[in-house]
Amino acid sequence: MNGRQRPSRYVFSYVNPDTDGVCGSIAYAEWARRVRAETYTPVLWGALDAATRAALHRYEVQAPSRVDRLHPDCRVVLVDTHHLAQLPALLNPRQVVEVIDHHFPGDVAAFSNARVQNEAVGAAATLVAERFEAAGMLPSPSVAGLLASAIVCSTWDLKAPSTSDRDHHALDRLRTATDFPAAFAKELLAALDHAPATHDTTTLLSRHAKRFRFGANGDDQMVIVQIECSLPMVVTERSDLPDSIRAMARRENVEHCFVSVVGLAEGITYVVCPHPGTRALLEGVLGLRFIGDVAREHRLMLRKTHYVPRLSAHFGRLDEDGEPWS
Repeated sequence: MNGRQRPSRYVFSYVNPDTDGVCGSIAYAEWARRVRAETYTPVLWGALDAATRAALHRYEVQAPSRVDRLHPDCRVVLVDTHHLAQLPALLNPRQVVEVIDHHFPGDVAAFSNARVQNEAVGAAATLVAERFEAAGMLPSPSVAGLLASAIVCSTWDLKAPSTSDRDHHALDRLRTATDFPAAFAKELLAALDHAPATHDTTTLLSRHAKRFRFGANGDDQMVIVQIECSLPMVVTERSDLPDSIRAMARRENVEHCFVSVVGLAEGITYVVCPHPGTRALLEGVLGLRFIGDVAREHRLMLRKTHYVPRLSAHFGRLDEDGEPWS
């Protein structure tokens, strides 16, 4: 390279990522090294959740290093997100060379230098696992365990409405490469209760919040908090929850902010929204029925499959070609 140092290569997910983003990033780095002979360094923005820490501990993998800056000439691969509002503000989207995601289309046009893979599966880890299979190889046992952990967490052990046949196949194949007992899958899901049980309300909402841009120009911004746990009342009955939601909306400078608490054990979703205008929006777009600040739905509802697609259609957001999404 004419004596110049090769630009740094990083792979990471959104700020305060879940198991899918962290483990998918680590697995991508191994795939890139083995298949492309390229070195990508997994890094972390924000904090790890309990399920991710459990997976890293079981498979004896070091957590990605936390960073607060990037080399100006670096190349970036994103895993489990391509929404600008969820990424570090200092990231230049033109630094991104690849995206691996499974959410409703994000800010595709912003990543003009990137190859974007965004497919309807339950976990981004499934897409990374498929890359190993396409290359005719299995991940190392430790990385296979991390990918299996990510699929279990992201699909609620293959029970989430977003789960696909590809997730089933990927998890089955990963289990041939590593020791992944059913008991550990239950341990991972139990770890989802750690945050609601131990964090104060402000911290809990911040850890589970994602920001989305809607409208043709991305002018309509909204914060959606999704919390998955076995006992939703640990969240919904907090006396400071309404004020904490209002405070988050002010802090993020958005009109609309709400919390979706997914009760995994009973299959019920509770939507908490103290703002009358946001309640009216959700009633009109999603057909929710609020009693006070809370709507109770007898189904598991996800940001990526229920809220964001319908809200995007309502606000008339444009895709990267300037055509309205149907």
